[in-house]
Amino acid sequence: MKTIIVQLSLHFDRSISTRVAVQNLFSFDKRGVEEIVFDFSDIHFISSSASHQFVMEVKELEKLNISVSYSSISDDIEKMFCLAKTDRKNIFTVQEVKHLNVLSNKDLSSLLLEV
Repeated sequence: MKTIIVQLSLHFDRSISTRVAVQNLFSFDKRGVEEIVFDFSDIHFISSSASHQFVMEVKELEKLNISVSYSSISDDIEKMFCLAKTDRKNIFTVQEVKHLNVLSNKDLSSLLLEV
């Protein structure tokens, strides 16, 4: 069983901020790898976009039957990963926007009554 330990502090200085940085981190030869351990020692921050990319990359590894685990992960980073795993389509409430041309006091009154 081939295990790779990725010491993130060798690639990042205390924080992981971009999707591209995460994509670059995952661009390695995965043949023969059965397990990857990501060591978060000395990593204090991960942005929401970077954590979302990290989650997507881990899903791709799992499709290849590569086991992924984490070590020395802070509570804040773990919380960000939990947020990244949520369905991002439903984070914001989207309402239909109605456009009106107010040309008179009557139009304005009608608009205010709808609110």
